Amino acid sequence: MNDYVIYTSHPDVAWVVEKTGIRLIREDTGTSEMILYPEAMLWELFSSNKPYERLVDIIAAVAGLKKETAEHFIRKKVGDWLKEGWLVERSNDG
Repeated sequence: MNDYVIYTSHPDVAWVVEKTGIRLIREDTGTSEMILYPEAMLWELFSSNKPYERLVDIIAAVAGLKKETAEHFIRKKVGDWLKEGWLVERSNDG
């Protein structure tokens, strides 16, 4: 059995692409947050359901980071977004 966690946007989160980044909107509370590059790129990649390893490779390549630095960046942003209520975990047995 392979247990892993999938991160997905909170069910009450809508998001739109704006000129300078992505605006997250909590429809249940009316709060919003503007996220800029490279966080906006990470949000879009999460939305495209790419495997975690692929996220690390893409972020590292586009942002010019070492793979370890990209992984740290992703983990920190995921932790922040979980704490702030933008992302939720969805367990999956596969």
